[in-house]
Order: sequence, then C-alpha cells, then structure tokens
Amino acid sequence: MKTNLKIKFLVALSAVMLLSLAALSQVKVTGHVFAEVVESVSAKSNAVTNLTADVTSAGANDNLNLGSVTISTGSHLSYNVMMTNANLSDSRGEKIDMEIYSAGSSRSTVEIKGKAILADNQQSGLYKGSYTMVFAYN
Repeated sequence: MKTNLKIKFLVALSAVMLLSLAALSQVKVTGHVFAEVVESVSAKSNAVTNLTADVTSAGANDNLNLGSVTISTGSHLSYNVMMTNANLSDSRGEKIDMEIYSAGSSRSTVEIKGKAILADNQQSGLYKGSYTMVFAYN
C-alpha cells in the first residue's frame, strides 16, 4: 500500500509540475502590416512595332509616324515608355538602323516616331524590321 501511495504521489507531483510549466510559458507575437494602393491604369496603343519602310537616300523618311500610346488613369500617375532602335534589313540582306523616339507627348498620349539612319554607301529600298517598346508606370 505504501508503494501504491508513493506512485500516486509522484504522479500527482509530476502533473502539478507539468501544469505549472505550461502556465508559465507565454508567447508574444508582434506583427506589421503594409499595404500599397495601386491606381488602375489602361493603355491603348496603335503603335506599329513590325514595320516596313521605303527608305530613300534623300532623307525623306525623317520623322516617320509609327503610332501612339494613350494612357487613361488617375491624376497622379508617372510613367515611362522605353523603345529600342529598330534593326531594318532589305531583301539583299543590307541592314540599316532606325532611331525610335517619342515626340509631341502630352500628359496622356505618347507619339512614337522613327528616323532612318543611312550611311553614304547604302542603297534606297524597301526595308523591314521591328523594335521593342516597354511601358512602365508607377
């Protein structure tokens, strides 16, 4: 009977110790929440990125109109349109560069223009190529 009583006492003492340890342990959680409100934006483009140009050596291809990008959004939008130069080639494999740039931009419309860059020894003719345009806003 004494052994039985000792076992019951040890079990009760262990239970009290476990319960007291569980009561002393606490968890503290601190959280931070961040949110960024992004305005909606829509961009409509009629820009030509795959182009064909009849290039003459007289420089008649200055300021070719390649279209425009129109932006519709709230009043506090900043944006950037980045364009690469076009690499044009003809059926003979001759290559020329076309500078792509924006001109006459308003707050909501970006006009896209192109200008062929001919070397003195290059021939006139029909050239085809493309350029890349990236529209980024914040």
